[in-house]
Amino acid sequence: MPESLSALLAEAFDAVNSIQGIMIAFITMMVMGRYHHIVFFAAGALLIDQFVTLAFNNTWNTSIEDIAEQFWDKLLDLDATVVIIRFVGFLVVITAMYGVKRLFLRGS
Repeated sequence: MPESLSALLAEAFDAVNSIQGIMIAFITMMVMGRYHHIVFFAAGALLIDQFVTLAFNNTWNTSIEDIAEQFWDKLLDLDATVVIIRFVGFLVVITAMYGVKRLFLRGS
């Protein structure tokens, strides 16, 4: 676990800082209506990120059903620290994107 809050935020952002993570956060931000739903949408983004990662790491000859069965097993095998860091990362990135979205919506 990171030793300070700034180290936690830096590590969390690094966990989401990929094309896949940024796209999932962007789509989540666009779908999210109000900010008070951020916790649920960040949790959903985390689940989608894990599913997409698992789907791309598997061979292409496996079916979606096989991937879905493996999804819960892989999710339960994750370290709690990794899950918390990725969750905080999605919170940070979605919050930043939502802030920019609200800034531009109020300006027009």
